[in-house]
Amino acid sequence: MDPLLRPHSLEQVLRQKAKFWSAVAAVYAAVIFAAAVLVARDISMQFMGTAVIVLVGVPIFATIATALGVFGCDPLEQDVSRRVRVTYFYIYMLLASLYAYAIYATSIWPAPGGRSF
Repeated sequence: MDPLLRPHSLEQVLRQKAKFWSAVAAVYAAVIFAAAVLVARDISMQFMGTAVIVLVGVPIFATIATALGVFGCDPLEQDVSRRVRVTYFYIYMLLASLYAYAIYATSIWPAPGGRSF
């Protein structure tokens, strides 16, 4: 039997889905960084640090999004609008906002009053 036609477990399907979306997002981020390097022709250490944070965080957050999508979904729900619980979306958006803050932060430990050490 053809390996593509045989049944797969739910775990394998979700793992493949997370890998696919991780790859799509990582390629998109890499293309954006490559375009920025071509336009600027200058690479700073801050740029490289941001690129590393983004390229490492994208697969992690794809896995988190897949897991929260699985936990927050009830496929047996008759009403389509109630099939996905909104609280899991809010949890993901909270985590994504913390990730965005990590990308845009100027230092690891900001001091009170806006100064950074």
